[in-house]
Amino acid sequence: MHGALSCGDDALRAEFAAQRAAGLSDLRKRFRRAKVEGDLRETVDADLLAHLVQTLNFGLTLQASTGATRKELLGIVEGALCSLPS
Repeated sequence: MHGALSCGDDALRAEFAAQRAAGLSDLRKRFRRAKVEGDLRETVDADLLAHLVQTLNFGLTLQASTGATRKELLGIVEGALCSLPS
């Protein structure tokens, strides 16, 4: 899968790119709604946060697929959450 995403004109690459774009759009919409509903501060950049969450998710998926333990993955998530402004 990683190879399909990083090189070539494989048909899967286009499909994965479309899925990524759709997921990013869904996250962005959800974060914009959260701002309107008061769950996120008005100053939060919904687009940036959507990219951050998606990138973290993809990175965790890759780490898990190559043997990272649950404890390691939770540590990564904790570190990411601690780096966000309160």
